[in-house]
Amino acid sequence: MKNENEDAEEVEEIVYLGTTVTKDGGGIEDIKKRLNKARGAISHLMRIWKTQSIGQNTKINLFKALVWPVLLYGCKA
Repeated sequence: MKNENEDAEEVEEIVYLGTTVTKDGGGIEDIKKRLNKARGAISHLMRIWKTQSIGQNTKINLFKALVWPVLLYGCKA
């Protein structure tokens, strides 16, 4: 436990709940990470995207349920 009079250590960036928080408040690196994770989620579903036996509406619902949350996790939108 920290003493009340002890200063906190200053750092350039931290990762909190999967989101990178930088000292200057910039979020470009975090956006790039989120985009790459979403691309990874899309590529894991490539067999489904190519399957013709699954309808387009089902594919859209899968995209909304499986890719959007990866992309938007931690966003304050």
